Amino acid sequence: MTPKTRASKGAESFVARASREQPGTWELAGSIDENADLSFFRALHGPSRLNLRQIKRMNSHGVRSWLENIRKMPGTATLELIECSPVMIDQLSMVTGLLGRGRVVSFYVSLPCLRCGYEHEELFFTEDYRRDGHLPAVSCPRCATTLELGEVESQYGQLGRGK
Repeated sequence: MTPKTRASKGAESFVARASREQPGTWELAGSIDENADLSFFRALHGPSRLNLRQIKRMNSHGVRSWLENIRKMPGTATLELIECSPVMIDQLSMVTGLLGRGRVVSFYVSLPCLRCGYEHEELFFTEDYRRDGHLPAVSCPRCATTLELGEVESQYGQLGRGK
């Protein structure tokens, strides 16, 4: 298994590369679709992390391929998903089994400011959410208005319940 897999077909490519800075971590970027090479799942062993910050899109073909490949992950591997993009959280919320035997450690939420219109992405940690029972308050970096989290909390509520 090479430390980097790439699919170059299509408009937006997919890259999975083993992190040099963080052993056991894979950094994924681009679109997970019919062209994405997810074979790296079979090479995982021991504690493994997937950084999903740069995943921009996942279509139905990508969902099917992810499910097929995560099921082939060796039994000796444990999986943590870190810095999950809003796209990945949406898919994890909708598709049963997409998480496999893994768990979400942290996730980004896209928060629009109703006052100035700025779109801000904030990183939250699942453990904090579970412990506190809610997401912490976030202020807009542009105008300092407290951003609304009500609708977001209902969408991300399953993370607080340990799913």
